[in-house]
Amino acid sequence: MEDNLCQRYTALSPFDVRKEKLGEVLLLVKRINEKSARSQGVKHNDQVVRYKNGDIHIRRKAQNDNWY
Repeated sequence: MEDNLCQRYTALSPFDVRKEKLGEVLLLVKRINEKSARSQGVKHNDQVVRYKNGDIHIRRKAQNDNWY
């Protein structure tokens, strides 16, 4: 995990990551993963199902179409 963070953010070193609190490091990793998912089209409340063959299905809550 430290190597991935240090490769992504070149200003970080493994020593800097070790000095930080575990909660802060995990929060940073969580935010990076959420940003990656958003760039692929996944929203916050979506349910993502990944199959072994590589297929990804995104399930979203039905929209309210009661406009009339």
